Amino acid sequence: MKTAIRTSEGFSVLDDPLSMIIEQEADVPCDSLKAVFAYREDFPDIKRIYLIDDDRNDIEEAVMSGDVIFSGVADEVVLDINAAGSFITVYARNLACLLTDSECYMMTYRDPSLDVIVRRHGEPFGLSCPQNSPKERKGVLTVKKGSSHYRVIQRFCKEFLGTTLRIDHRGMIIPDLYSVGKRLDFDNGGGIPFGRIRISDNRYQRISRIDVYDESGFCISVDNPGSVRGDIQRVRCLNLPESVAGTISEADRIIASSNSKGFGVQLECQGSLLNTLGHSASVNAPWCGDRELFVVRIKYINDNKGERTELKLASRGE
Repeated sequence: MKTAIRTSEGFSVLDDPLSMIIEQEADVPCDSLKAVFAYREDFPDIKRIYLIDDDRNDIEEAVMSGDVIFSGVADEVVLDINAAGSFITVYARNLACLLTDSECYMMTYRDPSLDVIVRRHGEPFGLSCPQNSPKERKGVLTVKKGSSHYRVIQRFCKEFLGTTLRIDHRGMIIPDLYSVGKRLDFDNGGGIPFGRIRISDNRYQRISRIDVYDESGFCISVDNPGSVRGDIQRVRCLNLPESVAGTISEADRIIASSNSKGFGVQLECQGSLLNTLGHSASVNAPWCGDRELFVVRIKYINDNKGERTELKLASRGE
């Protein structure tokens, strides 16, 4: 892949970086990029940074059409001079940072729709959604002082749609991270080959029951369907008026999240598996069996040891 940039003077291609790391995570709003280049006096003033396929010659057309591997904003450029030489490090985040870094006005939405939320909180920053829906969702969404535009869209997806928000590598707003992408089959006998693997069954993470209390003190117990009789009981209490969603669904979300943290697979593959976050996956390895797993974290590394991707797979947790 080639590293393209946009400056105040237009588009250009940088020399290949000495090293590059890109990190993507399901519960982190912004993808991050760190690229190290050899210093030169005419190093450009970077505004935006893009990764595109080597065979794309028209940078501007690739960027405008969204045919990119990464699209981001340069947050910080650092010059290091030491015994090993002179280097420039560029730190960038994907276009989700346009929403996380901007505060919006306090307001109240009654029966909001995805169409309205995206139009007011995404489109002013040049972001759009391929799945806009004018269908209203019953309820009230209150935007408090200090809320970012990202937070508003995230809360709508979480509380009204029951989904996980994602701003992808093109700058598209994806309301449901887990609704897109093909299945990845990690298998050294014919699927995607992998090297080292680490499988962890963190049983202490699983919550067996949540006791939900409403304003009157009335209690409803919500059991974890993944728990079986004889398991060690780990019980949590939830005060409904102070919960995120304010409904009993919050207990289901917490249980699902605890289940997703309970079992994880970390593995390393050669080459790039960028932009597979949220894809479903299977692993042909002990303990994995028929578990339904998803890609929840990606770390892409390209340095003097070559190109490789470290992934974490876990159960889906909202």
